[in-house]
Amino acid sequence: MAYQEPWYSNKELFEMVQNSNKEVSSEIKSLKDELTSTREAVRKYNNLVEKMHNTDAKLEIACLDLKSVERRLSEKANKSEGKREAWQDIKAWTPWVLAVASILFAAWSWKGGSL
Repeated sequence: MAYQEPWYSNKELFEMVQNSNKEVSSEIKSLKDELTSTREAVRKYNNLVEKMHNTDAKLEIACLDLKSVERRLSEKANKSEGKREAWQDIKAWTPWVLAVASILFAAWSWKGGSL
């Protein structure tokens, strides 16, 4: 095989390597910028997820509190309803009790009983 001239001179090869380095450097910078924006997006996403979990926890506590309040109101309503019904029963039966007591007293007095 015979000696052939190189396709490119050393100067041309050096310039090609320099240009390649510039292109690679610009690509690396572009990738770094994209990585930075991706990291920022992930950080924002993680903050949103954390806030969402905190909000869910607060919402669960609020729901438990609301259920507790509803239960207490229901108990109070039941007590009030029971008291109202008892009072109405008392109002309904009092005349009957007085009537029976009056009849018994009248019968006792008629037979000659004295106090």
